Amino acid sequence: MLTLVGSFCLMLGMALYKTLWKETDTKKLIFASIILGFVSSALNMIFTLRWNIAWGIRDELFVMLSVVVSDTFALAFSLVPPMVLFAKITPAHVEATMFAFLCSILCATRILPGSIIGALINKWFVGVTTEDMSSLWQLIVI
Repeated sequence: MLTLVGSFCLMLGMALYKTLWKETDTKKLIFASIILGFVSSALNMIFTLRWNIAWGIRDELFVMLSVVVSDTFALAFSLVPPMVLFAKITPAHVEATMFAFLCSILCATRILPGSIIGALINKWFVGVTTEDMSSLWQLIVI
């Protein structure tokens, strides 16, 4: 269900970009993605500290609104503008190759190193395990 909502939000983010922010300066859109990322991180911390329960918001609803929606919109705002810019300067008939190149660079620079570094920080400094998650908030802050 979360994947379905995330995919819908990604499509909605793309449609909003195309209709509302297509002519907006790329720097402004990337700044908006930074703000959305900050809000998303704050929402993750709220969920980890269980403040949503204290506020009377069920976990399922909070995860749906915070993680899925805000993370997906932040991803759309941070990836779509540079990819559109890159697509505009790409020569004809090599668009698919360039898209594959961009996606591989994204994976190699954003996803893979972050996971490895996060696992190492957890192993060396924080020590969160499936049995003891009391320090999870510290890992999220880092």
